[in-house]
Amino acid sequence: MIAVGSAAGAIAILAAFTLTMVALAPLLSLSDAYALAGLGARGRNYGSVRLWGSVAFIGGNVGAGFILEVIAPGQLIWLIVSALVMLVIAAIALVPLNAGSKPMTATPTRSPKSLLRDPVFVAVALASSMVQGSHALYYGFSPLEWRAAGIDGPVIGLLWGLGVAAEVVLFALSGRLPGWLRPTALLAIGGVGAIIRWTAMAFDPPVALLPLLQILHAASFGAAHLGAMGFFARAVPKELTATAQGMVATLSGIVMAAATALSGLVYAA
Repeated sequence: MIAVGSAAGAIAILAAFTLTMVALAPLLSLSDAYALAGLGARGRNYGSVRLWGSVAFIGGNVGAGFILEVIAPGQLIWLIVSALVMLVIAAIALVPLNAGSKPMTATPTRSPKSLLRDPVFVAVALASSMVQGSHALYYGFSPLEWRAAGIDGPVIGLLWGLGVAAEVVLFALSGRLPGWLRPTALLAIGGVGAIIRWTAMAFDPPVALLPLLQILHAASFGAAHLGAMGFFARAVPKELTATAQGMVATLSGIVMAAATALSGLVYAA
């Protein structure tokens, strides 16, 4: 990311950012797999721990919104570099999940290909990828559009913070959700929330309506994410959790890349 911040010209920035994403891409999959396994072994709820990542996201976005008023947008990348340095320090401090445990007897390991032969896993992976991938246009271009419409940086930061605050509330309550609200139901709720949100956004809603639409982030991201994580925890063998996460991340990346490229062309036109 330091190379991205130091690069000059579109081609140099693209090349540096591509190499950066090769390193960053597995991060969420590995951290979620680590969290699911570690929390499961301790009988802890995923959502109540995951919400702290969302709290940090709120602080970062709201803070960046105010900082945007005093420094050039291109300089915000150094805040990202600082955050990544702290991330590396935290990662080094992580304890291996099997630390202190007795060696386990060898057991047959399922092939990763078995996931692709499971129609339920494939359906959940595709659904999760499409719902999360649908955010690509919004994440990439809503701040630009709002800025062009005269909305100032602090308000944009607060709008993003509001959306993630709704997500935090959902994560905090996830351990109290009724038993009949299964992971696939949460994923469906996420899809419906995304449909409502993007349909409303297509009609260029007034600023007064944006906070309400931002709250739907709790469904379009939060419920969909909890649904996918819950499904992995229940239906995927532990040794394949990271592989399953990687498959879904790959599908989401393809969807997001296609959506971002197409939306960028439309936005430019």
